[in-house]
Formats: sequence, C-alpha cells, structure tokens
Amino acid sequence: MSTLGERLKLIRKENNLTQEELGKIFGLTKYSISLYENNKTSPSDDFKTKLASYFNVSVDWLLGLTDEKLPADKLREASAKYKKSSEYSLDDFLKKVPDLTEKEKSSLEAHLDFALKLIEKERAEKAREKGYKQK
Repeated sequence: MSTLGERLKLIRKENNLTQEELGKIFGLTKYSISLYENNKTSPSDDFKTKLASYFNVSVDWLLGLTDEKLPADKLREASAKYKKSSEYSLDDFLKKVPDLTEKEKSSLEAHLDFALKLIEKERAEKAREKGYKQK
C-alpha cells in the first residue's frame, strides 16, 4: 500500500497543483507540503479531513487503508447514478438502432460507459470547485 505522502503527491499532481499552490489552498507553506509528501512529518487529523473533503477522497484512502478513493457514501451514490443513467442511455440508444449485432452493441455499451465516466468525473470536479469557492 502507498503511504499518505505518496497519495498526497498523487492527488496533487492529478489536480495539476504545485506544492506551493496546494499549500496556499490550505494555508500551509510549500515546505510543509514537501515534508508531508516525503513522509518526514505527519499532517494533523484536521488537515487530513480537509484534504479528503477538498479532493473528494476518503481519509482511509489517504492513509493507505483502502484502494477505494471515493468515500463509501459517495461511492454508493455514484454507482447508483451511473447504473441508472447507463441503463437508460443504452436502452434509448439501442431502440433507435434496433438491428445492431451483439458485437456492435457491446462496443457501443463500452463507449457509452466510458463517456458517462468522463461526465461524472467532470461533474465531480465542478462540484468540488464550487464547494471550495463558496467557503
């Protein structure tokens, strides 16, 4: 399993942030972020909670206790929304093109699944940005 420092660095880079930018978001110095990422010191529980909330990941994931990034409630919610939207989208689309082969249907389903994942990711990022800007 990864360390908190490795995971902090991972989510920082996934969000295209420098150590300095991440520090500014949370009122910390670049040096503090560097110490955390290099496992030289451990951040406070308060910082871990704020970090998890800001990046929409679970504290357990940050600590390396699980490989599931999303908090359990968010994971269940996203899964339910995704299943509902993907079933609806696929059924509607297939009704418009009824004479597809099984291989073509499978290919379309894979493409729709991928597109829906991208949409959900973009929505989550926008919601996270709005949530932070409102604070």
